[in-house]
Amino acid sequence: MLGSGLPQIPPSLKNFGKKKPCRRCNLSYNHQKHTICPHCGHLDDAGLAQLLEQRAQYQEGNKNLGALFLIFALLGLVIMLLAAL
Repeated sequence: MLGSGLPQIPPSLKNFGKKKPCRRCNLSYNHQKHTICPHCGHLDDAGLAQLLEQRAQYQEGNKNLGALFLIFALLGLVIMLLAAL
């Protein structure tokens, strides 16, 4: 309804707060929808170790990308300050 004055909840926030971290892999999942963790519930110990290693590599990549963006932002700031002089 348009003009009702009530805010619409974005689909990405509908399940916010319903997710809890798994005790085994520490990834969040909806306990109301799944009885076991969809990430590690079907894995043995070797598969879990591989999942955790992949997650660590993914996080390391994100950390490196964040550092690169910081460097570019600082470089852009320096260029703008030099151009203002």
